[in-house]
Amino acid sequence: MKLLFHYQNHRCHNSIRFRRGRNVLLLAAVAFLARPGLALTDVRNAGATGNGSTDDTLAIQSAINSAPSGDTVVFPGGTYRITSTISVPSNRILQGQSGAMLKIATGQFALSFPYDSASNITIDGLTMDGGGVNVNGNSVPAYNVQIKNSTFQNIVTSTGDWTTHNAIFIPGGLTQSSITANRFLNILEGGLTDYVDRMANGIMGWRLNAVTISDNTFDTVNQGISLKFDRVGTYGGVAILRNVGTRVHRMGVETQGSYTQGMLVEGNQFSNFLNPFWNSFGMSIVVDGGAGTIIRNNMVDASPAAGSGSRYGYGLEVSGTNTTVSGNTVKNGFSTGIAIGWAQGMVITGNYLCGSTQATVIAFEAASQPDAQIANNTKSATCSSAAPPPAPAPVPPAVSLAAPISNSTVSGTVTITANVTSAVSIASVSFILDGSTTIAQDANSPYSMSWNSAAVADGAHTLKAVAVDTNGASGTSTIISLTTLNSANPTPAVTKSGLKLWLNSAAGVTTQVDKVSKWLDQSGSGIQASQSNSNAQPSLVTTARGRVIRFDGTADALTFPMPINGWNGMTIFLVSATSQKSTGGWSKAENAALFWDESAWWGTTYLSPWQSNVAFRFGTTQANNWPLYSRPVPVSSGLTLTEAVKASTVDKLYLNGVLAYSEGGKYSTVKGTSNTGVLGQGYNNTFFAGDIAEVLVYNRALTDAERQGVESYLMNKYGLK
Repeated sequence: MKLLFHYQNHRCHNSIRFRRGRNVLLLAAVAFLARPGLALTDVRNAGATGNGSTDDTLAIQSAINSAPSGDTVVFPGGTYRITSTISVPSNRILQGQSGAMLKIATGQFALSFPYDSASNITIDGLTMDGGGVNVNGNSVPAYNVQIKNSTFQNIVTSTGDWTTHNAIFIPGGLTQSSITANRFLNILEGGLTDYVDRMANGIMGWRLNAVTISDNTFDTVNQGISLKFDRVGTYGGVAILRNVGTRVHRMGVETQGSYTQGMLVEGNQFSNFLNPFWNSFGMSIVVDGGAGTIIRNNMVDASPAAGSGSRYGYGLEVSGTNTTVSGNTVKNGFSTGIAIGWAQGMVITGNYLCGSTQATVIAFEAASQPDAQIANNTKSATCSSAAPPPAPAPVPPAVSLAAPISNSTVSGTVTITANVTSAVSIASVSFILDGSTTIAQDANSPYSMSWNSAAVADGAHTLKAVAVDTNGASGTSTIISLTTLNSANPTPAVTKSGLKLWLNSAAGVTTQVDKVSKWLDQSGSGIQASQSNSNAQPSLVTTARGRVIRFDGTADALTFPMPINGWNGMTIFLVSATSQKSTGGWSKAENAALFWDESAWWGTTYLSPWQSNVAFRFGTTQANNWPLYSRPVPVSSGLTLTEAVKASTVDKLYLNGVLAYSEGGKYSTVKGTSNTGVLGQGYNNTFFAGDIAEVLVYNRALTDAERQGVESYLMNKYGLK
């Protein structure tokens, strides 16, 4: 059974289109009840009053906590006074009816999502006064978060935690989500709009992937949207569309350190800026580490310029490889129309700059802009003679998979669900397995299907959703990985191609009184790790998650013959645990779990996962080559999965299946490395204190599907999901 109506998200409103020949529920106040089987929890039934004076904190928290997974928690109209932040678990919908407001003393978040595990949360139709939403996330980005049709207002604190100065705060990543049709009003640190770079933002976030921010309005805010992509990673699919801002103090949109691919910034309008100062721009879209950004059909207007003689710096600040800047309008009050940073392959065309005399229309900030193409841009002393920007190009549907979750293991009948945002009616949503096999198609919202996972072989698979609107435009979700597990004795999804070492603590271990003298390779390469000195032999220990090889951190080590010089790719999987918080001296290779010494400077290869950071290197004799990843929060002494991948000139680090670090510019070949590997002993006669359960080493960079198959096998085996 499908919904009897569906929302159609237009630029400034939501309308409901009725299908011909269907009976329709006409009660707008309860329109969202039309989904069959939808569970509802009314906060008033838990004792919330909404009278504006009673403290409703405990009642609202009780209602949310007691709601079953997937429930909708309803806030009828009223002002709900809360005195501390409400925690919102995953798999919840918070639905505000007309006039529903959460009011909290400024300096606190009104709502906070689960730390490091937020998923499947929707906030719809609520007003938050005095405090915003903390989306959380850390090494695991928040997933499938929808914040829409809500108002954030009067966040004017300047004391305490600076993060609470933002209306929507995303500190640790967000994926396959959307922030749409919200209103941000009076978001000003300390209530001030002086000539200072203040932190208050309507939306502030780090490391977004497959996220749409569209159709929001900003009025009297320090900054509209501030995004930071501060770690190299596979970020992409970020769309910033049709947002409108007035009385913005610093910038309408700002991105920094942007290691992201294919970002689209389109149809945004920002005008009537507040008190400009030298570090204020209309929009600053900096993508120095990314590529393929499109900035088109936006408008920024710094008229009138506030203050005596004050002017903004740049109308648009842009940088990035293969960036396109087209059809934008820059009006008045900017010292420079378009300022260009790193501009390899940049195209700047069809832009209109008008009004107050600008010292420079288009200026280069950096020394190197190879092959930038600048053509057909127009400057006019008066804005009336400047042609308006062309109408925004059609925006394809934004689609994301809400279920199942990426990297999950499924069996039996599985529910697959897609979320779609579109300004045009949707003709169909197709669910596609392994790149080309359409397993179902749905033409009506909610877009969902039941799939028999036993119809395909056990092992690694990929899934995506493709939405097509009635104009023929299509949008594709981020591809997710799944492992199907239906047979009684499934074959582990471990590819053998290029596998040179496989040490499994459940097999091939030779002991004398629980001391390990030999650990036999299971890959077929015939390698064995061994230790003849009984005083340096690690122990075989049985834990709750199976057998492990335990190294004491003072003398234990196993060595194995494995030349790796000349490899142009390498993939290492290590399931381990350690009691060490942060170790490693200047070389970063000290106390390594897995280590090859160097035969030439900068030739060491190692993997050192500690509780507070992870060091790794593929030796190439390249100076200053020592990647080090600091965990945002230290892990415990339990088992974790660490993966290090060398893909030609790019080195990557995955933690429990999530990309944590990536760095390019490396030499492509492993060299300067000794022909003997060591488990449990690092550089300069230092030792690893902890457990090693399994090690796999490949002489090539696995494909994503192959790597995810090994991930699924290891994470399922050791209960790491």
